[in-house]
Amino acid sequence: MIGSQVSGTADHSTMVIVQDTEAEDAPDPETTTLEQADGQAKSELDAAVAAVEEAGADISYIVLNLENGQTIEHNADRAYYSASTIKAPFCISLVRAQGDAARTNYGGLITSTIVNSDNEAYRTLRERLYGQSFFGELSAQAGAPCDLTHWYCDYSVRDLANIWRVCADWLATDDPCAQWLRDMLGDTLNSRVDDIAGIDQASTWSKAGWFSGETRYNVTFDGGVVNTPQGSYAIAVATNRGSDFKSIESVMRPLVSLANARLSEA
Repeated sequence: MIGSQVSGTADHSTMVIVQDTEAEDAPDPETTTLEQADGQAKSELDAAVAAVEEAGADISYIVLNLENGQTIEHNADRAYYSASTIKAPFCISLVRAQGDAARTNYGGLITSTIVNSDNEAYRTLRERLYGQSFFGELSAQAGAPCDLTHWYCDYSVRDLANIWRVCADWLATDDPCAQWLRDMLGDTLNSRVDDIAGIDQASTWSKAGWFSGETRYNVTFDGGVVNTPQGSYAIAVATNRGSDFKSIESVMRPLVSLANARLSEA
């Protein structure tokens, strides 16, 4: 029997393979294929990370298995400017707290904020809901408390994955308002999560954020949840390069392949 575990290091993700001493004479073809896919994805992931870092930028990623809490991660606690990644969790926390009232009173603003990343719609929501605690409660539940005094915040890919973990618990319910949001979250502006992971019977809920122009705020950030027949995981990838979706995609593509291989092995 072969098992594996991935954990983060200062350089790249690491993988440990543990094999029983009493192995069968003939290897199982399916297991061999999964191991090959796992190894190839890990090599591609490490190469993508190295390319970004050798160019002088930071890159962080995490996959959080929502079934068992295991992670695949690199530089996962480095904080980045949230940019528009905050908009979907904010809207989810609003609808989770207020239900049909939120949909009735703010439905158009919520849709524009999530689907189109509309800054004006988000600003209007924040002004109308000033002082409300629903997002603070959700982020605290995730173990990633965020100060949204200025509408945006700094957090890590680990924080964002845990925020999406809490969002996913509610989004997966039969609540009609959750279904309404799920339909929006499957195709949001510039998110690569759906483009890369939303295939082969998988569904996704995600939101990207990006900003360029000031070193303090330069970021490209993407995250959400991937639901597959084998299980679900939260995913987040960030770099301090402004509006650099090419780097995000170069890391996310092998990261999704590795995450899916690990789910298939379970």
